[in-house]
Amino acid sequence: GPLGATKSRDIVLSDLDTEARDLTGKLEDYAEQVERKHEDAVQSGKVKPKSTPASPSVKKPIELPPIRKNDPLLDPLPVSKEKERVLTRTRPSWLPPKSQKEEKKHLKEYQRMMQLAADAERKREKKAQDVQCKKDAAVLERTKAWENQVLPNWDTAVKDSKTRELWWRGVPPHRRGEIWSKAVGNELGLTPQSYEKALSRAHELTARLQGLSDDEKARDSTGFLSQTLKADSAAVFPELNMFHEGAPLHEALTDVCMAYAVYRSNVHWDFGIQTLAALLLINMSPSDAFIALANVFNRPLASGILTHDPDVLNASYNRVLATLAYKRPQLHGHL
Repeated sequence: GPLGATKSRDIVLSDLDTEARDLTGKLEDYAEQVERKHEDAVQSGKVKPKSTPASPSVKKPIELPPIRKNDPLLDPLPVSKEKERVLTRTRPSWLPPKSQKEEKKHLKEYQRMMQLAADAERKREKKAQDVQCKKDAAVLERTKAWENQVLPNWDTAVKDSKTRELWWRGVPPHRRGEIWSKAVGNELGLTPQSYEKALSRAHELTARLQGLSDDEKARDSTGFLSQTLKADSAAVFPELNMFHEGAPLHEALTDVCMAYAVYRSNVHWDFGIQTLAALLLINMSPSDAFIALANVFNRPLASGILTHDPDVLNASYNRVLATLAYKRPQLHGHL
């Protein structure tokens, strides 16, 4: 089972040196990224899924090895005409020549081995294509399920166990904004106008900082937040190059975060808010991101984390530990 496979993998990795383990981890991460990008491309329609395997490659004739002429190190002297007549493809020039019968026999064995290797490679390619076709078909099927079954019947479908399985297998990239907004909900009843008002208020507060020095700005709560947001933007998903100063979503991220800070002025600012806002902005408009962000952090646990409420946090920790003790008692005991 999966647990046994994981255990075996861990045993194998433990036998490797540190450098080999690091390289193995990086290669696995890269393979996972490539597969995820392909799946996202299929879900968004950028790449057509492979519904049928590609035709097997045409068998090419096995090329014979070249005639073994003199080696620059072991046999550096020029080859004489007499020696050239007895050179073969399967024995080095510095060894006694083979008979024609032995040469033909070894060439046949060579061709047979190369043919077996080529056949094995074709089988491996076909198997990989079959696996990819099945994956692409499954991705397309899940995308259709979201679009044709879940979204049109959201209120009932979201409670279905099949939808839960769809969640675990990933949301289609081009539908994430819509699906996430529906999943988060809008209990606060916010609108795009709510975002514009909060953003306008944030701009008013930052405008009065124009004449202040850097030290004065740092002492001012709004100025401190503004400077913090700009400094932290470069650390938000840096590999995407989307949120640092001058990047496409830098201004939008700053606007959403400043608007939320004004909307929830009683909340202590945390870098995690900025990270979540950035994730939302990748998939939806600034106003929708603001609405989703506000509603996410309006829930008891998220709000308790933001306000550092010890009662909420302790209750949450205890609930997690109790669930762990029930589901995985050995792991709970180990912790």
